[in-house]
Amino acid sequence: MKTVRRQSGFTLVEMIISLTVVSLLVTLVYGALRTGMRSWEASQEQAEKLNTMRIGWNVIHQALSAARQANDPLAEDRRLLFQGESERLRFIADMPSHLGLGGRYIIEIIPSEDAGQASLLFRRTLLNEYEQAGAVAAQQKAVLSDQLQTLTFHYFGYKEGETEAAWHADWLEQNALPTLVRVKIEETAGERWPVLVAQLLYSPNAQLEQSERAEQNEPLALETL
Repeated sequence: MKTVRRQSGFTLVEMIISLTVVSLLVTLVYGALRTGMRSWEASQEQAEKLNTMRIGWNVIHQALSAARQANDPLAEDRRLLFQGESERLRFIADMPSHLGLGGRYIIEIIPSEDAGQASLLFRRTLLNEYEQAGAVAAQQKAVLSDQLQTLTFHYFGYKEGETEAAWHADWLEQNALPTLVRVKIEETAGERWPVLVAQLLYSPNAQLEQSERAEQNEPLALETL
């Protein structure tokens, strides 16, 4: 009797099963890699957003802290150049040289719209150039957020005729700077910047407030609206 000897190798069924298992493994590995890449990309995007927000927050805070009690050189009545509205702000500040050409600037923090998309614009004009060229003076611009939803300012201090400091929705036609400026920024994606409360170091209001609080041994008021 002849003995039937099986040939070495894989049968067609075994090959199909092996290819199916390999395909499943490749699919699982690819899915895991895609998930990991998406997670990494999302974390990088969030890190970039936070870094952009931090830089913008610091730029605004530094400018507000350096706000100066200075008059508008082109105004007939030489009024104080501090125009604080609920959604925009214009003032004079001393900017350090590490942010570019140092010196005294007119600073504007305003919303701007381009192609239907609102952005948060930080604009500055060298005061000397403003005195010489007026409205056509060269301006330096920086977009602090290209997804602006709302920009809100509030001002704390003594307005003319008031006996107590309080928060105000605007600060216009005043003879002194406010003590504090609070800035709230929200982006279209629902992201909210940390609320910024900057003390204006050169404000006569700030000196008066600190003096009165010191006499009464009370902290500087930061109550919200």
